Amino acid sequence: LNLPYVEEYGTQNALEFLRQAMDHRTFYDRADLELCKEVADVQYISSMNPTSGSFTINERLQGHFATFACLMPSSTDLLRIYHSILDGHLA
Repeated sequence: LNLPYVEEYGTQNALEFLRQAMDHRTFYDRADLELCKEVADVQYISSMNPTSGSFTINERLQGHFATFACLMPSSTDLLRIYHSILDGHLA
């Protein structure tokens, strides 16, 4: 979600388009503005890169998501996770 370009009004076009789609659940066809397409049965999942881009998200968009932060697991934890997965597949 953290795009590099923030406009002079503090918004990001792609994120505002996503927010509008989540709020209204419809898109208008650019060729025929009277044709409205409804979006149904969609789940939105997002993430942010902690090392690049903009680190501020519009509050109206952020309100649609359950927000939590997690750190990168240590090497020991990763080894345990992948070892458990492989044991399950190879057993």
